[in-house]
Amino acid sequence: MILKPQDIIISLKLLDEKHAKFTFAQLAAELDMSASETNQAFHRAREVGLVSPLEKTANRSAVAELLI
Repeated sequence: MILKPQDIIISLKLLDEKHAKFTFAQLAAELDMSASETNQAFHRAREVGLVSPLEKTANRSAVAELLI
């Protein structure tokens, strides 16, 4: 799977714990993206392990490894 820049942005945004209970519309508005684009980015990030498969939180160690 090929990651897109917005996948990384979504993952970084989810590192902030205040986004634990979000809707894709809210997240999209904060990032100036469409809700569908946000949804797709979230699911791509989840597929590659940047987002927890059971929760809507970022996998800190995976995001850190990607950025390094």
